[in-house]
Amino acid sequence: MMLDRLRFLLVGPPLPTQQMAHRRLNKIRALAAFSPDALSSIAYANQEIYLGLVVGGAAGLALAFPIGIAITALLILVALSIIGPLLDFLDETDRQHNDGQQAVIILPEFVPARGWHNLLHNQTAWLLKTALLYRRRRLGFQRVIIDIPYHLRR
Repeated sequence: MMLDRLRFLLVGPPLPTQQMAHRRLNKIRALAAFSPDALSSIAYANQEIYLGLVVGGAAGLALAFPIGIAITALLILVALSIIGPLLDFLDETDRQHNDGQQAVIILPEFVPARGWHNLLHNQTAWLLKTALLYRRRRLGFQRVIIDIPYHLRR
């Protein structure tokens, strides 16, 4: 009942059946009246899609730095998980065969074409070389560390 009153106020009274034929739109007029809405929706759809992508990209950009830090930390943890057991093995071998001879360690190492390429490659050999040099001085073992460079091209 309340809905009928509201519809009567907004739309007005229903048309008598005799007037319906005169008030009805033919197909040409109906197409002219209602198709601009669909055409404008098609015309502005790309703009709205781009706007949605820009807003989503800006939100994702705010997360780029924390995600980059997390990935870097994960790579460092992986590198350290490889280096730790290897260093322990070398120290145990040096303790077992402490006969004054030098241990030779050969490390393949990536040499990037540009300086900023270091960010793209896991520098495990550099970390291993640094750890070996530090441990050699701390524990007093004689080790020779040989780098074999592998030059990356553009």
